[in-house]
Amino acid sequence: MPQTKTQAEILLQGSKGPAVTALKKQLHAWYDKNSPGEWEKFKISDNDVFGAGVDKAVRRFQAWAALTVDGEVGPQTLAALKAKPAKVNTAAYKDLVFPGALREKASGRSVRLVQGWLSLSGFNVVVDGGFGPATTQALRAFQAKRGLPTTGFVDEATYAALVAPMVAALAPIPRKKTLGELVLAYASQHLRQHPREVGGQNSGPWVRLFTDGSEGDRFPWCAGFATFCVKQACETLGVALPMQRTLACDTIASSSGHRFLKGAGAGPGKITPGSIFVQQATGAERQKYRYRHTGIIASAGPDTMQTIEGNTNDDGSAEGYEVCARTRGYTNMDFIVL
Repeated sequence: MPQTKTQAEILLQGSKGPAVTALKKQLHAWYDKNSPGEWEKFKISDNDVFGAGVDKAVRRFQAWAALTVDGEVGPQTLAALKAKPAKVNTAAYKDLVFPGALREKASGRSVRLVQGWLSLSGFNVVVDGGFGPATTQALRAFQAKRGLPTTGFVDEATYAALVAPMVAALAPIPRKKTLGELVLAYASQHLRQHPREVGGQNSGPWVRLFTDGSEGDRFPWCAGFATFCVKQACETLGVALPMQRTLACDTIASSSGHRFLKGAGAGPGKITPGSIFVQQATGAERQKYRYRHTGIIASAGPDTMQTIEGNTNDDGSAEGYEVCARTRGYTNMDFIVL
């Protein structure tokens, strides 16, 4: 049976031809701008075939754009791809503001910042504030990888490339049905950029983002990450915060009002995606604080939950160094349901 015009206009897995080639270019450009480094993970071939990798990329984009997630590219998906995304106000975040041209022999906070961004991009240097030959070499390598002139000094284009992951994490997400869904969407957007510490414990640009500028041993940032994602979602929806913006797990629990749920009453039917868990302190810790760690729930099953957490690591420590996706049980957990 011949395709109707409407069917012919829709691209989906198995489609071939110039329209698929054009779609790949549009998707590639969108991912490069909005989620640097993610496009390569789809392992999409350079041809005119709509394969499994393109299907995954389309579905991820559709989820971000609050469209029906079906992997089918019709007029709505194409229009969303072509739409200009809302810009991030980089001036509102000190570490995103271009500090001015920098080259070898420079020193100070701005150099530390550049060294931190280089290390976060995989070009590891000592974050000591001294712009020496090692920093120059790392910067040249970064510029080469990003297709920039390999000058070895920091200009505005190079700095924009260095901070692109954080700009992508801060990009406004289209409204979703519930506050919890939007909180989870923002947490997932951060996770894809792999925020982590650099330059010392609880230090670096990502930590300062989640703590409103603070860093160092005294500033564990799991609560900062969780409430930052909640703040992003509330600002998108134009609603009040359901708990305080805070760095303290105890304050998350005490300020959440009717949304607080004791662990004994928890279950997969009551804990919705985007809700917050707070892990109870035990032993000697209990004398200092009630809760020791917090994070965002991606999904809740009968025995375990999937989470996205800040200031954690592979062993689930409450004093880690990165944002991770984890699997946790319900023991010693309370919840704030969003």
